[in-house]
Formats: sequence, structure tokens, C-alpha cells
Amino acid sequence: RIVQVNYAYHPDDTNPDEVLARYATQTRWGQAVLEAGAGGMAVIQGFHRDATLTRNGIEYRLVAREPSLAQAMMDLRPDVVHIHGLGQPRRVWAMRRGLPAEAAVAGQDHGGVSRGIPGPRRLVEWLTYRQGLAGADGFFFTATAVAESCGGRD
Repeated sequence: RIVQVNYAYHPDDTNPDEVLARYATQTRWGQAVLEAGAGGMAVIQGFHRDATLTRNGIEYRLVAREPSLAQAMMDLRPDVVHIHGLGQPRRVWAMRRGLPAEAAVAGQDHGGVSRGIPGPRRLVEWLTYRQGLAGADGFFFTATAVAESCGGRD
């Protein structure tokens, strides 16, 4: 089972249908993976309240609080976790700790992480990212330039 995780949500979205419409690439990606033969697909999505729905064979769990998100992840028992955005290194680290060792974790950066280290505050921030993102087994990026800004190589 593959589970996508997206912590972000827009506060103007007042119902689950608005959330799914806003993150349409997430829903379309999930549908494509399911159609390609994945054994199961689920999405854990940040929201202002908890809600669960199923659309086109994909289970969506919208969660409002950190403990609910962690519990949803454990309940789904994923084989692969796809985390949208790398701006939450502590969450990636905590998620890894709650998953079985054999579950793979892949993080996707959407252009929000940089390794520039201009001073001590940035060094602490960089070390936090390094430790937290060590919980992921791999990463993928929306463009080569984004990967290079994160220290990626060909």
C-alpha cells in the first residue's frame, strides 16, 4: 500500500471537496499509481478538522492534529510513504520512527529547501534538516535545479 502525506492545507478550504480540488495533482497521481497496479492507495492530508472519504478507490484521511496524522499512518500500514514537501524535517523523522523498518519513505521537494549556510542560525537549521530528513530513504524533485539547490548530484 502506498500512502501520500501532505501536511499543508489552505485555510480557505472549508470542506473536503475543496481540499481535493486544490490538490488535484495529488489525487491524479494517486489514481495513476492505482491504475498502474499498486495494491492500494491512500492519502493523509492536513485539514482544519478530521474527515475520511473514499473516491475512485483511494482513501482520503483529512486530519487536523499531529497525533491524528501519526495514528492514521500507523493504521494504514504502508509499504511506501510519499511525503509532499521537505520543509518539515522533524515530522519526517517522527514519521519514520512510527513506521516498520521495511516501509520505504520518499520525500518530494517542491522547491522550498536550500542548503545555503550564511551564518550560525542557518547552520543549526541545516543540521535539523539533515537529521530529520535522514528518516527518508530517498528524494525526488520537480526539476534538476531544485535538486542541485539541495545538494543533489546527477
